Amino acid sequence: MNTPTSWAALRVYLASALKSVPASCAPDIIPFNYPGEEWKERAQLVDAEDAQWSETQDYISHFGRTGSWPLKTKPEACYFVGCRIEWSEKLTNLLSIPSTQSGQEFVPFPCKSLSEIIEWLLIDAYEQRNRPVTDVPMSFIGSDGKVKSFPQTK
Repeated sequence: MNTPTSWAALRVYLASALKSVPASCAPDIIPFNYPGEEWKERAQLVDAEDAQWSETQDYISHFGRTGSWPLKTKPEACYFVGCRIEWSEKLTNLLSIPSTQSGQEFVPFPCKSLSEIIEWLLIDAYEQRNRPVTDVPMSFIGSDGKVKSFPQTK
């Protein structure tokens, strides 16, 4: 397959990569059928993904360098690689939206190696996807009637 030169082409490349991921199986989790407890299932998946973190990273790096998947990989790691690719296909779809003025992709495709782009997308960007917001200023009126903010703004 040709090396992608646009976000749209990378999305096609990733779709092909997803089809070639070796057989996988979702980790075993205990289902919670009570309303409001879905977070417990998600927490189990996060724990399972954390347990496969190193192998998943190595697997992605190998694919980025060679364009093929390693032969010996745990099925659970394959599952999480598939999850990352599915997530990245959605992101590349957004990144490929053209500008209404030029008709070209608004976000330029990086001038990096395919290996660097794959690792950035499937490792760095994926792991930052739900990053908590820190130091969000919040304003309120204190007991003295003055507007205060937390954390303190300068």
